[in-house]
Amino acid sequence: MGSFFKGCNCTRQGRCSHPYLIRYRDASGRQREEKGCATQQDALDRLTKVYRQKQDTPKQAREKRELGKQRCGEYCSAWLPRQRHFAPGTIRTVNRLLDNHVLPSLESRRVNTFSPTVADDFIQAMEERSTGLFRVYGGGCGQPCIRSGSSPEA
Repeated sequence: MGSFFKGCNCTRQGRCSHPYLIRYRDASGRQREEKGCATQQDALDRLTKVYRQKQDTPKQAREKRELGKQRCGEYCSAWLPRQRHFAPGTIRTVNRLLDNHVLPSLESRRVNTFSPTVADDFIQAMEERSTGLFRVYGGGCGQPCIRSGSSPEA
């Protein structure tokens, strides 16, 4: 929840007139410090208020909900421009892979509905179509990537 204390060097801190400081972590996880509480009870009330605000509107949960409502196609179109470290050739390759392999199958699916089963079904469908999985999943050896438990002949 947080802590409160006096930041002074007085020997009898309970009786000095310096204000209390409170220290807590906000919704983003950053440590915050506020000063100006006259009494212990004021400091405790302020910490309680901050804690309740954090519980009511957690930023990460709100962002997660908004992200989960997006369709895969929307997410991909917003994700790729944010990848500033990609070289132009990489961007062309990713665009081609998205357009040819990922988006035809998954474009309309909501992001919060992805699961290991969905990913496995996607890979299995690509294997059935004999699509070059090594290009999509970075095998790099010139051979299609094989899921564990399946034989190369299948």
